[in-house]
Amino acid sequence: MSIKEYKWIDGTRFKGIAQEVGEALAEMDDPTTDEILEKAKGDERLGQHFPWDEAQAAQNHWISIAEALGRSVTYEVSFQESGKTEPTVVDVRAFQFVTAGKEKKSLVATTKALSAAEYREEIIGGLRGRLASLSREIKVYEYMSKKHFTKASKYADKAVEQLDLATNLDTDGESKQVPLASI
Repeated sequence: MSIKEYKWIDGTRFKGIAQEVGEALAEMDDPTTDEILEKAKGDERLGQHFPWDEAQAAQNHWISIAEALGRSVTYEVSFQESGKTEPTVVDVRAFQFVTAGKEKKSLVATTKALSAAEYREEIIGGLRGRLASLSREIKVYEYMSKKHFTKASKYADKAVEQLDLATNLDTDGESKQVPLASI
């Protein structure tokens, strides 16, 4: 399958020309991230996306570590599902990055984020966006692989549908509209 046009994924932070970046990456033979970085040092199509100023690069790196720290702490939640004899135990992120209308993301305890409507809406919107994106990606893989993903595609669509239904109910089970954040 030949690629005619490269585009940026929705929500990307990159501003250059996606076609040039895609072509530069396609010229490489299954590159590692180290190889991409090396090529970027001499290829403006890739290099324009790197902060070559060491102080800025360090700051960006430290911010990415701070974000990774916040996303990496979990705790165990145990709950009883109907029809199961043993409790279900899952690890849940202890913190969520949310904006709730602010310019920058804040790290908020998951329990607090889920109890505040504006944060909860943002979390649900993010989940819905990721599920919808996954559903679309599975459909593409289904097409590209000649139907090897048919069952997965149906499950992904059902998950998006179920999340939409679940987020349209308030605590009393009455239907209400909940705007979902766009991704």
